[in-house]
Order: sequence, then C-alpha cells, then structure tokens
Amino acid sequence: GDVYKRQVYERVQLPVANGHIETLRSVNDLISVWTSNSAADMARETLPGDVWKKVLAAPALVISTRMQHHLKAMGATNIEVSKGPGNPDLLQAIMRIHEQQAKI
Repeated sequence: GDVYKRQVYERVQLPVANGHIETLRSVNDLISVWTSNSAADMARETLPGDVWKKVLAAPALVISTRMQHHLKAMGATNIEVSKGPGNPDLLQAIMRIHEQQAKI
C-alpha cells in the first residue's frame, strides 16, 4: 500500500515561571514577538494584569496582518508585521524595531 508521511504537533501550554514574570516587570527594553494568535490569547490569560499591560504597551512583532488585527483588538498599538514568518525575517524586523527604539 501507499505510505503517507504526516507531521503532527500538539500545542501545550507551559506555566510561566515566576522569575520570567519578574524579569518582564523589571525590563526596560521589551519587544514582543508573536507567531500565533493562540499564544497571545494564552499570554493574556496567564500573565498578571500589570505585566500583560506592559507587553501590550511595548513594540510588538507579528507574522501576519491577521495577527496584527488580533493584537490590536487586545489593546496593542505599536505593531509591526514581519516580511515573512522565517527566523531571518523576524530577526531583521527585531533589529529594525530596536534601532527605532534607540532613536526615541
């Protein structure tokens, strides 16, 4: 018979370590990178309110205009769409956002 290859993954929500939450609270230079709407939804549900507000106030990078609209509906205002979903595109966009922040 025919053999078919399939890749299957399961999204598993990991708990946010207290140390990571404290780091987010204290960090001055923050850029959030979102590759799925469900990750943003999980962050909204699991991060303490003050930390989530800080994340929304920071520059955000997303991989699609659909995600840009989703994050904007959550309250983010400074959202950039990457030219593509690959790591090189994300890194280029992060460097561009960082340079823009350094000028402020």
